[in-house]
Amino acid sequence: MPALKFPTIPSIDLTSFDVNKVVPQQLRNITLPKIDMPKFVAPQIDADKVRTTAKEVAYTAIGLGVLGFQKVQVRRREVTEQLSTELPKVANEALAQAEKVVSKVVATVQSRRGVTTTAK
Repeated sequence: MPALKFPTIPSIDLTSFDVNKVVPQQLRNITLPKIDMPKFVAPQIDADKVRTTAKEVAYTAIGLGVLGFQKVQVRRREVTEQLSTELPKVANEALAQAEKVVSKVVATVQSRRGVTTTAK
């Protein structure tokens, strides 16, 4: 990849630049016309009302958080109870299936041994 070369830009020293020497006297004494800006009334904000509203919002947010946490706890208890009733059934079923598989494997091994020994 070729190296990029940036052009050098000459610098200008403006530390001793005096604007009063450059701007003519006529331009320095110009008075700009006055413009009447439209008047508007800033709304009055009641600080107590803002503070009260902020407190209510905070209390509501905390309350919703507590309700959500309680709902999660109730659901956790329900799932724990369901698992405690279903888990023994599942374990017994898995044990029964494992016993069936083991008995089939043993029967297959015994039948193969019988075939192998009779073939000799």
